Formats: sequence, structure tokens, C-alpha cells
Amino acid sequence: MKHITNLKPSDFANGKGIIIDEVIKDIGSRLNYNRKEWNKQKIKEDEEIAKSLQDGN
Repeated sequence: MKHITNLKPSDFANGKGIIIDEVIKDIGSRLNYNRKEWNKQKIKEDEEIAKSLQDGN
């Protein structure tokens, strides 16, 4: 039987050479769109996309 350890996402990513600059946790919000952290990130990404479209990039 294989031993499994509990890795944090950052530990796994670092082992693969991926740098994580932000971790978002939303526990217990299910799929009801009351996901505070997820919605905050989504708005941030949408604003970045809109800005890049305005800049012509």
C-alpha cells in the first residue's frame, strides 16, 4: 500500500516548478455563486481582460 501525505497546493506546485502567488479558499459555498473569494478573483480577472482589450493588447 502506498503512503499518501497531505500536501498543500503550494507544495505540489513548487515540486513541479510552478510558482503560486495567491491561494484562494472557499469552503462550504457549493455552487450557489455566493463564493466570496472566487467572485472577488473573477471580478479581478474580468477587469484585467477589459483593460487589456481597451489597451489593444
